[in-house]
Amino acid sequence: KFKGKAIADLAIGDSGKKKFGLMFMNNAFGMALREETVKNLKAQGVEIVTDVVYELNKVDYKAELQRLFAKKPQTIIGTWYAKEGMVSVKQAYEMGLLNVSQVPWYSPEMVSSFATAVKEIPDALEGIKGLTPLPPGVLYVDKFKKKMGRDPITAYAAMNYDALIMIAMAANFANSTDPAAIRDALWKIDDFYRGQSTGGDKRFVGGGVQGFGRYERAIIKGGKIISYK
Repeated sequence: KFKGKAIADLAIGDSGKKKFGLMFMNNAFGMALREETVKNLKAQGVEIVTDVVYELNKVDYKAELQRLFAKKPQTIIGTWYAKEGMVSVKQAYEMGLLNVSQVPWYSPEMVSSFATAVKEIPDALEGIKGLTPLPPGVLYVDKFKKKMGRDPITAYAAMNYDALIMIAMAANFANSTDPAAIRDALWKIDDFYRGQSTGGDKRFVGGGVQGFGRYERAIIKGGKIISYK
């Protein structure tokens, strides 16, 4: 929920535009994020002129990209996994559709969307903006370095750490290994566990999503995803 609002606020405030095109993957994560993004865009008076839902694991997204730009959106919001992101931005660039000076692109998942593309075709991604998780907490980093002898590769590892700790706490609270009992107990332990990812607030909201995470704004420059103020 928070991420949908955060990307809408960034894209509207940064671009100053009111006609948007959307591109989200057709799975539970993509549809939930799309729903929140649409809700927050419309609440701020944005017109969604194209709304593309794409299937995963394809090797060609030209048709989807043509639909995305069919009604001349002024701004794009989209999210991908690394493989789909690589194909989509490469083809968009080759088709002349990826020009952020004319139509800015924003992604609520910069790291997962462009993990491959930023290494393979960094010039094509220059200037794309979006959100990344805050750096992991010191406790997690220290534990990881002591065990592995190096820094964590990505902040998403801290999310996995939090998930494991919270499941263990919930199982202990429920005094059970039954999945339903653990699920129900997560609602009881979420407000007193201080996490190591996305700012640490792990409280759940309706539907079982974590609604109070914090992310930082980012931009791709020189082949790197860096902080954007």
